[in-house]
Amino acid sequence: MLKKLNFYHYFKISVNLLFFVSVTRLTEILKIPVKKYPTWIYIYILPI
Repeated sequence: MLKKLNFYHYFKISVNLLFFVSVTRLTEILKIPVKKYPTWIYIYILPI
């Protein structure tokens, strides 16, 4: 049970990181200013 929870925790972190990296890469390509980020991105990243 504890190992399963731990694995899920790390999995969630990696997914969050991947999501964050892809978003930053996209904004670099599309030249979107960081201030225009919707707040749901922060909401998604923060509760790890």
